[in-house]
Amino acid sequence: GVQPLWEASSRRVTGFEIVPLGELGRPRIDILFRISGFFRDAFPTQIDLLDSALSAVAALDEPPESNPLAASPGHRIFGNRPGDYGAGIERRLSAGDWQEIGDLAEAYLATSGYAYGAGIEGVSARAAFERLVARTDVVVQNQDAREFDLLDSADFAEFQGGLSAAATALSGRRP
Repeated sequence: GVQPLWEASSRRVTGFEIVPLGELGRPRIDILFRISGFFRDAFPTQIDLLDSALSAVAALDEPPESNPLAASPGHRIFGNRPGDYGAGIERRLSAGDWQEIGDLAEAYLATSGYAYGAGIEGVSARAAFERLVARTDVVVQNQDAREFDLLDSADFAEFQGGLSAAATALSGRRP
């Protein structure tokens, strides 16, 4: 329910615009961003922009069934604690240090529950993160590089696989 505003000359995102519910034609969706350590370090301005958009949607006077973000405000951008990278999955897989999916889910949850946005940078918020992960219906990993794919990088197992494992462990159902 939010779309970016673009600067014509540079094609950079300069802000956002909330799409009215009537124009959207469906309820808004609740969203959880799990950012990488690289994204955290390289794009603090974009994290603030995402958080501003999330906060603006949460502040709308709309019915809960049309705006779940307004019905359940709070942090939606999470990642590693400052200075840490990865999701803990690759280390456990490489070492054979796991027995079941719950072990991998725990590794992901332990490294990912740090909130970002609204002037905070890596505040421990694991309980809030777990509540959102438990409600996850769909897992999507945005990838902006064409030089590698699913079989070239452990990132997919770390981030997409980690979130899927955590959602399954917390909810009992696969997203």
